[in-house]
Amino acid sequence: MRIGALVLLIAGLALMLSNRVTVERKDVGWQSPAGDLVQASLHVPAGKGPYPTVFCCYSIYQNRELAEQLSESLAANGVAAVTLVQQAHSPALKRDKLFEEYAGEIKAGVKALQGSPYVDPARTYVFGHSMGADLACNVASSDKSIRACCAAGFPVDAFPDAPQNLLLAVGVWDQLHPLSEMRKALVQATGDPNARELHTYGKFADGTARRLTLLPLANHALEVQDPMLLRELLAFVGQAPARFNDAVVQRMLGQGLLLIGAFGTLLPLLLALRGKLRRGPGLLLLLLAPALWLLHQPKALLLLALAVAVANALPDLRALRRPLLLLAAIWFTLTVTNILIAYEARLAHPNYLLWLIPASLYAVPMEVSESVTQASSSLPLLATLILFELLWPGALVRALAATVQKIIRSIQKLDLRIEGKVSPAQLGVLAVLLIAGGVAWRQTLGGGYQLDSSELTRLLFLLARLILFPALMMALIVRTRPFRQDPAK
Repeated sequence: MRIGALVLLIAGLALMLSNRVTVERKDVGWQSPAGDLVQASLHVPAGKGPYPTVFCCYSIYQNRELAEQLSESLAANGVAAVTLVQQAHSPALKRDKLFEEYAGEIKAGVKALQGSPYVDPARTYVFGHSMGADLACNVASSDKSIRACCAAGFPVDAFPDAPQNLLLAVGVWDQLHPLSEMRKALVQATGDPNARELHTYGKFADGTARRLTLLPLANHALEVQDPMLLRELLAFVGQAPARFNDAVVQRMLGQGLLLIGAFGTLLPLLLALRGKLRRGPGLLLLLLAPALWLLHQPKALLLLALAVAVANALPDLRALRRPLLLLAAIWFTLTVTNILIAYEARLAHPNYLLWLIPASLYAVPMEVSESVTQASSSLPLLATLILFELLWPGALVRALAATVQKIIRSIQKLDLRIEGKVSPAQLGVLAVLLIAGGVAWRQTLGGGYQLDSSELTRLLFLLARLILFPALMMALIVRTRPFRQDPAK
């Protein structure tokens, strides 16, 4: 384990140090039609403008950092990019925004930045991912100054005459909107019932170009981080550089590998320190935390705090066997779920099965990088974790482990038949499903959507297959012998 962790650490560090980009980030803003101040970031390439410019849209409940990283990647390849700060609540209207009001903010930004020395009005494009793709397509369809739209991971409502030049993109492993749905969007956008992926219809110069491309490394969450998306987008709008620069994606991959390797390297050292001094890990955290915070290294601070928490809770490294086995089972169930849901891409393109292992391995460091970035931005979370480890060493991890073990035992005893009295385990499963449905409903409303009965039915069906497939597989896995053995043995 130690040698493997050290290899990952060195590989991640090498990727991060060898993939630096030189772009400039500027803060810009404008007023929305509703009267709100809209803030945004503008990434511009090195050199003198104006540049072709992409407005990047993301779903209101998704991570803005992904759009920022895409903007940086675009700027590294000679294209300026604007990323809005999308907020659900409108101070001017004193309520949550509707879909049309989100679109109005982007249209106002396109108009406001046309006079910028960095933006070329004749080469303005929009990009959106997931629900943000629907937003981008809506804006491009109603604003003829936008020359092209790239919609990733969402079957947008496009037509042969609007928007101008449409690039659709979907991950081969997309579990939310698989290839079959994106094909229907392409057929509607081209007016050709035989339209298929990986072929360009129409001409870009006439504004009629239509194309659906596949992203071999991506599930739904990772579509923005698949290097193929950036390549296809730049080529589609005629801005492909002489030498493609994917340093931002490589840097994120390196960060994930570095974080995994650093955790695996640090944990044995902390366990050895605790063997000599019981409060040693906590004291080390107390000494290093202020320095890491003052040096603006929240990710390193979170990593150290997590390693200290695990080291304080474990008797030795052998106790990691059960948690690692559980993580492997979760990874397996999610991978199988993606294969079952997005089976059309494999039937149509069997060669993409060769990407299964690379895509699954690629997802791990990328998800780790993204999760740590998100968690480390929360000061209350960091402060709580550090405080607990100083006052009650290992208590949080032990409580979490006990809870997970109880859940596993409940699943092992769970009888899917409901006869007479309902068991607590069955009620727990129902509660999880209801909470997931409520969160999805709130997030959909936050994106400005008002769902009719057919759309609500589709959303419920989508949630059911995304939750029930992996839940049933996990229920079978935790009933196997490795999970029935005593964790202490």
